[in-house]
Amino acid sequence: MINQGKTKTVWGIGAAILTAIIIIIYFVLGRGISRSSREEQLKGLNVILITIDTLRADYLSCYKKGTAHTPHLDRLAAEGVLFERCIAQTPFTLPSHTTILSGTYPLYHRVRDNGGFRVPGQLEFVSEVLQDNGFSTSAFIAAYVLHSKWGINQGFDTFSDDFDLSKYRSMGAELEKRAEVVLKDAEKWIQEHKEKKFFTWIHLFDPHAEYEPPPPYDRKYPDNPYAGEVEYTDEQLGLFFKFLQEQGLYDKSLIIVTSDHGEGLWEHGERTHGFFVYETTVWVPLIIRAPGEFSQKRIHQVVELVDIAPTILDAFDTRVPKSYQGDSLLPLMYPSGKEPFKKDAAYTEAFYSRLHLGWSELQALYHKDWKYIRAPKEELYNIRDDGAEKNNIAVKYPVEKEKIKRRLLKFISEKSRNAISQVQTMTLDQKDRERLESLGYITSKPVSDPSKKGPLPDPKDKVSFFEIFDGGRKLMSEGKHDQAIQLAKKLLEDEPGNLDVLMMLGVSSSKNGFPAEAVPYLYKVLKAKPDYNDAMVNLLQALIADGKPDQAILEAHRFLKIFPKDYVLYILLGRAFFYKTDYENSLKHFQKSLEIEPLNSKALLYTGEVYLLKKDYTSAESYIKKARAIYPNLENAYYLLGKLEETRGNTEAALTHYERELENNPENHIASFHLAETLKKKGEYQRAIDYYYRTIKGDPSFKLPYLMIADYYFKTGQYLDKAIALCNKGIQIKPEDEMTLFGYFILTNIYAKQGDRANLRFYSQKGEELHQRLQQNKGGSR
Repeated sequence: MINQGKTKTVWGIGAAILTAIIIIIYFVLGRGISRSSREEQLKGLNVILITIDTLRADYLSCYKKGTAHTPHLDRLAAEGVLFERCIAQTPFTLPSHTTILSGTYPLYHRVRDNGGFRVPGQLEFVSEVLQDNGFSTSAFIAAYVLHSKWGINQGFDTFSDDFDLSKYRSMGAELEKRAEVVLKDAEKWIQEHKEKKFFTWIHLFDPHAEYEPPPPYDRKYPDNPYAGEVEYTDEQLGLFFKFLQEQGLYDKSLIIVTSDHGEGLWEHGERTHGFFVYETTVWVPLIIRAPGEFSQKRIHQVVELVDIAPTILDAFDTRVPKSYQGDSLLPLMYPSGKEPFKKDAAYTEAFYSRLHLGWSELQALYHKDWKYIRAPKEELYNIRDDGAEKNNIAVKYPVEKEKIKRRLLKFISEKSRNAISQVQTMTLDQKDRERLESLGYITSKPVSDPSKKGPLPDPKDKVSFFEIFDGGRKLMSEGKHDQAIQLAKKLLEDEPGNLDVLMMLGVSSSKNGFPAEAVPYLYKVLKAKPDYNDAMVNLLQALIADGKPDQAILEAHRFLKIFPKDYVLYILLGRAFFYKTDYENSLKHFQKSLEIEPLNSKALLYTGEVYLLKKDYTSAESYIKKARAIYPNLENAYYLLGKLEETRGNTEAALTHYERELENNPENHIASFHLAETLKKKGEYQRAIDYYYRTIKGDPSFKLPYLMIADYYFKTGQYLDKAIALCNKGIQIKPEDEMTLFGYFILTNIYAKQGDRANLRFYSQKGEELHQRLQQNKGGSR
């Protein structure tokens, strides 16, 4: 009995041990096997990366109820994994997307501005690695700030960044596209490539300022149009997800949705983004969805945008470049079977105020519940208890502040190690500058106020100044340069030496038709910062517009000693010679510009214009068409082709080109004037009058259209009062020239016809006096 009991006891113990072993095997090996099979499943998927520009995490209802209603993204999150604490490494579009695609921090890739920097070719984008592993790759871009010219197109077979002015005029011309347009382009490509493995990146821009949601979302949120933009974007993504389901791709794709940064919406006094590193602009959504169940659905662990690229490559068990500084998120999504996720910190930075206004940059580190912001006036927050960052506890908790500060300094040192040493700064032509300004961006190199001594100002102390300055940028983008000038003058009362404010004054004065007023401001900027490239470019443009090509030539040669490879400076030097009618030197410098940058549409176009004036029509046509091949809607390209056809006597072809020019560039008043002139030659007088008036509206300081309309009214004997008023406006426009004399001639004829002897004598005398002055000037110039 005893032996039997012992045997039963032994067997009982053995059974218990066996059961325990089976349980261990199930939970350790079994789950490891499960994860292994899940990873095998991931390897066969496509990858769709969607970045929604300027999307705050708390505006998705899967993150926070009651802000905006986003059922389609909510569903994606419910089917996948939602990361509750994802941090953007910078609240700026180009640098942030560089981090997303390269898996590196701005500390390493060194791209810290939109437009002012070119993405280094040394970076190895996730698109390049997937491309090398047999994936078809594509990108569909919604805003000019991510145009391929900034170098963000590395590793993409197809990079769709064409912005058609004629289609998107209501949204800021060739600067941005609605989500529905971008997604339709993406759908077409996906349908054509669905039989192969593919990686596509889709960039949507709708929540970005200025907020103009389409119906019915404009009516749903009249006081919060940002929410309307978010809901519209969600609706369009819902249609896109339906398309993927219909194509059988929804469950064959790894879908990642995130944002490059958030939006201030006046919290902490910030209207948009880029100035601060508070949660409003650096806490972003991150949702990852793949077929099948994830063992984790909502992850509170802090993660970063820098983790996305290594996660994608880890999912395909593909080589991760040594340069990558992020961590794969798979260990969080499948908590067992591989090495655990070790990251316990997140980094973010904002260099806007340093680069643009000469104030201090901001750098921040998250660790556990703490967030430390390195600034002249340090900040510390407990994010768990104070997510709105209203209570700076840096003074209250000095020990914790010093600990995390040391961690931040160590982090900066480690992640900056072996950083890319030479980041190419971009030289922008006038059109590029205007495009970025209209999106709310002004690009520059680091500036500082030479009148300021000691530590750089803290951005917190400058938020009111910045928001007024930001309002000035908005006015500039809207073409309200007179208002921007007045605002900038008020700002200079607080900061007389602020270089970006002086730049605002210079640029707005020049664009407002007063280049002579712009010149002193721009010289003041260059005196303080002699290598400020934007100031150089704007100064040359102002000097040329002010009729001082000789001075522009001298300055251009001086600037080229500092920037000997600046193709834009060579373009402007060529333009200065062009206005002196020195066509040989003009061509010489346009050619030099093309040697530096062969895909230089402006230099090609201007070369074509010179050949047109030299009556070398074959060369003219060749260069103009080369320029148009680079940018199909390039301003003045169709206008010059119209002039070319006009010289050949092809009136109908000329009309077609002028009309196409105005379709592409409605503000081109020179094209509207030539169209009017051509219509007049054809005898289509009423249409001609309409285009003369359009020319006046486009440029009220252009004298000729006033006189052309007045002459037509005089010859037809109608609207003589209007004709007199138009003539008087025309003759008041400086300078006095042969056309002014033509205005006096029309007036004397009208008054003669009316029998008004007094006015006839008065304007006859005025005309004769002007004729004598013009003759004297001609004699003196011989």
